[in-house]
Amino acid sequence: EADDEEVILNFLEDFKKETGISVPRSIVPPAPNVDLYKPKKRKRNVKTSEEETQKREVKKEEVKKEEVIVAEAGKKKNDKKRKAVGIRIDEERSKKIHDKKAKTSDSGTESDEVTLAQKLKQKTLEAYAKEMHQ
Repeated sequence: EADDEEVILNFLEDFKKETGISVPRSIVPPAPNVDLYKPKKRKRNVKTSEEETQKREVKKEEVKKEEVIVAEAGKKKNDKKRKAVGIRIDEERSKKIHDKKAKTSDSGTESDEVTLAQKLKQKTLEAYAKEMHQ
């Protein structure tokens, strides 16, 4: 069997023969030190149930503290907001004005009320009537 360094050198020679490109050994990374056929298993961290429950309790407490802080911050923001003094606009009144404007505007077209088929029928009837009168 060839050691790692021999394998790398043989590969570089074959590569040079096939492609004609010379690759120096310094560019190729060193051979791995670990046996790739027998990888080491990682150690498992065995947690006791007591540690897990303590961590969960700590996390719950942190979440509760954050919620309290957020609630307090929300209250402070509401207190700082300026309240409008003087003129107050009634929403219903402004809606009524808007609805009146929409009703009186002539932006609607005939096609909204009459279908395209009816419009075509009407045009053909008008054309037919004109031909008859001429």
